[in-house]
Amino acid sequence: GFKNNIVSYALGSGASYREFERSKVDAWITWPNWPATKEDLEMVELEPERSIYRDVNVVLSPKADPEAEQFLDFLVSAEARKLMASEGWVR
Repeated sequence: GFKNNIVSYALGSGASYREFERSKVDAWITWPNWPATKEDLEMVELEPERSIYRDVNVVLSPKADPEAEQFLDFLVSAEARKLMASEGWVR
């Protein structure tokens, strides 16, 4: 029954947000950063067994600048974790 109620698919979350606004539907399934950063959206928490987790992969090239390695170190820091959480992303 759930699939029968899907009214749109879009390429990318920005395009799907515009479709959500235009269609006046009841709900939009998206990533947690959208309701964390948009005042016109209300986040509805799902049960943990219905949650979908999205990973972020970062790989350094052997030819990477030292700044790239410093950035990677930052990404796993407490400061970065706090910044990411402000956008709805958790580790």
